[in-house]
Amino acid sequence: LFIIAIGIGLLCHFMAKLIVHRFTRPETGFSFWRSLFTRLSKPLSIYLPILVLYILLPFMRMEQSFYSHLHKFADVVLMITFAGLLMGVVRIGEDYVYYAYDIKKGDNLRERKIRTQLQFIRKLVIIIILVITACFILMSFDSRRKVGASLLTGVGVGGIIIGFAAQKSLSGFMAGFQIAFTQPIRIDDVLVI
Repeated sequence: LFIIAIGIGLLCHFMAKLIVHRFTRPETGFSFWRSLFTRLSKPLSIYLPILVLYILLPFMRMEQSFYSHLHKFADVVLMITFAGLLMGVVRIGEDYVYYAYDIKKGDNLRERKIRTQLQFIRKLVIIIILVITACFILMSFDSRRKVGASLLTGVGVGGIIIGFAAQKSLSGFMAGFQIAFTQPIRIDDVLVI
C-alpha cells in the first residue's frame, strides 16, 4: 500500500506534466497553465503521494506505535507541502501581474510602482503563511500544543513586547513599508547622491 500510494502520487504528477506540456505553446507571453505547473510542481510532487499515503494509512497493518509515528509524519509533511502550495499560488499571481505590468516599455513609472508594492506584499504574505504553518505544526503535537496555541493567540501581547525590544528594527521595517507604498523611489530608479 505504501508503494501504491507513492506510485499514484507520482503518476498524477507525471500526467499533469504531460497535459501542461501538451496544451501550452512555447510563447514568451503569460501562460496560466505553464505558470501553474512551474510554481506548483515541486510541492505537488510531494503533496500527492503523501495525501494518498495518508488516505491509505488506516488500511495498512502495522504496530500501533509505528502507525502513530507515520500518521504524525504524514500530518506534518501535508501541512508543510500545503504551505508550499499556497506560496506557489502567490507566485502564480505574481507571474500574472509581472506579465500585465511589463516594465520593458518606455514610460513604465506605473509598472515599476506596482512591482515594488507587489514584491513587498508577496514577502509579507509568505511570512504570514510560514508563521501560521509553524503554529499548526506545533499544535499537532500534544507536548507542543500550548506553544502553538499561544503563538496564535498571543500575537498581540508578543507584538507589544517585540515592539519595545526591537524599536530600531521595526522602524526600519516601517520605513521600508512606507517607501514601498508612497513610492519616492521605485525598482530600476537611478539615485544620484
